[in-house]
Amino acid sequence: MYFKQLFLSNFGKFQSQTFDFKPGLNLIVGNNESGKTTLFQALFGILFGFKSERERYLPWKNPHHYKATLKLEEAAQEMTLTRDFLQDYVVWADAQTTFEGKISPLGRSSERDLYLQKIQSLFGFSDAEIFKNSLFLEQRALHIPPTPSTSIQIKQLVSHIAEFKYDEMIRQLEEKYFDLTKKNPQGMDKRNDRILERLQEEIQEIKRRIQRAHEGGLSLKKISQKMADYKSSLQQKKQIVENLQKSLEAERQCVILEDQEKKIRVVLSEHEKKKALIERLSNEQSLIQKTKPILNRFTIGLCFASYLLIWGVFIKFWINFAWILFPMVIPTFILINLYSNFKKEYTAYKLQLIKTESQLEVLPSEEDLKGRIAIQQEELLKISKLKAQYQKDILNEEHPHQVLEYHLKEITRLEELIAAEKQHYIYLSKGMDSPFTLEEDLFDLQEKERQLKIKAKALWTAKETLARLVIEYRKEHLKLFAADTQEIFKTVTPAEYETIQFDEDSLLPALKWNELDIPFGSLSCGTQDQFYFAMKFALLKILGSGRKLPVFLDDPFVNFDYERRQKCLKLLEHYASDHQLFLFTYDPWYTTAGMNAHVISL
Repeated sequence: MYFKQLFLSNFGKFQSQTFDFKPGLNLIVGNNESGKTTLFQALFGILFGFKSERERYLPWKNPHHYKATLKLEEAAQEMTLTRDFLQDYVVWADAQTTFEGKISPLGRSSERDLYLQKIQSLFGFSDAEIFKNSLFLEQRALHIPPTPSTSIQIKQLVSHIAEFKYDEMIRQLEEKYFDLTKKNPQGMDKRNDRILERLQEEIQEIKRRIQRAHEGGLSLKKISQKMADYKSSLQQKKQIVENLQKSLEAERQCVILEDQEKKIRVVLSEHEKKKALIERLSNEQSLIQKTKPILNRFTIGLCFASYLLIWGVFIKFWINFAWILFPMVIPTFILINLYSNFKKEYTAYKLQLIKTESQLEVLPSEEDLKGRIAIQQEELLKISKLKAQYQKDILNEEHPHQVLEYHLKEITRLEELIAAEKQHYIYLSKGMDSPFTLEEDLFDLQEKERQLKIKAKALWTAKETLARLVIEYRKEHLKLFAADTQEIFKTVTPAEYETIQFDEDSLLPALKWNELDIPFGSLSCGTQDQFYFAMKFALLKILGSGRKLPVFLDDPFVNFDYERRQKCLKLLEHYASDHQLFLFTYDPWYTTAGMNAHVISL
């Protein structure tokens, strides 16, 4: 098989450009930014599409028309592959058929599966990562190891068992085993029950039903007795709870009544104080009224009699008026002094009387107070009677609330027990099967369980045996792969390494020199590149399986010295006799190196 022609209608910097290729070595030479890597990636993109680099190679002039066409030849039959990169729409045409459809590298359509089958028939594999890690050697990526998933697929190809899908067979055997049972002989069991566990649970249920059938009659009698005992205890508990609730309510009412009694007594005390105050003020008023001052009429009479007597003497004896004034001064002075004292006493009296009367005015009447006091005393009497009634219901319990809570829980527990026993009774009475019929069913299920266990054991044994054989088979072929790699490595590297081995999981290399383990990372970049170069050409031999697969190299020798580069070119010339090789480089030296190559200048 070889790539015959590439037509880039619109891809990156290329528009309507055709590249013709020849069998053997094709040398594509161009300066930096001449489009070598673009052309290199176009070959990969047409076959597998781009997952993440589609935008990188959008056409510069017409980004809405993003297409390329590749012509291949296999066994004298020409095939044409056209891909629209914007839609991932592919047209595959050969002499007999034409296939077309949307083939996205991230899709899972039936069309994609058919397309990958065609790729599988051409290359022996259909995974883009295997292509990248074997036939497609990108710039600056020669020494990058494959991913774990790609390593697994490459190991399958190395051991020539990829097409037989033994890993898939092992997985299917394991799935069939775990369809039967969740028991894992090599690790944690599965979470959900499988056929065998469900069958075993059914067997256990049959056994339980047989046991219930034998014990049914006795159980019903025991349940009836239990229910009678529970109901008797429940009735007693309810009576205790009723008495406790009544006692607590009586205590609560007593507290309320005592609070009311305190309030009434406070009011009654206030009323009695007011009554005593009114009585005291009334007495004071009476006493004050009794001390009301009055003028001494006798003294006033004597004074007026003295005036008359003096005027009588004056008239009778015609005494000089000046002599009369002197004797009149004495009664006048007595009258003035008498009136002044009276006025002072009357003012003091009036003030005391007004003060007492004002105090009485702001207080209720004595009759009203007596009525209020009578009402309060009547209320106290009623409260006293009610307290006496409630105190009769109060029980002598130290912690009544805790006792009540305990008995309420007991009532709930007893009710639940009665309900459960009732359901149990109904269940037993309605579901009592014949033990003979159940034992026949049990025998059939146990026989089925025995057969399933034999089948599960056979599946696991087959899976383990096949897995062990595959592991051993791959180990042997990894050794052969390491030997092929070492042989090619010796042709390009003067250093003598005794053995080369590959890690069984990651395919990472391990080397020995003079019986010393050489860390692969300690080698120079050039030597590492040369090793991976040898490894990939050894892989080409294995991947072929009779196919003449092409190899694509994008400047893989940038870290090689002149001597090793010459050796690699001789190796390429050797492989070019059977394989189509594409070497992309910026260095025009390759055109003068004396190789028989078809040169394409960019």
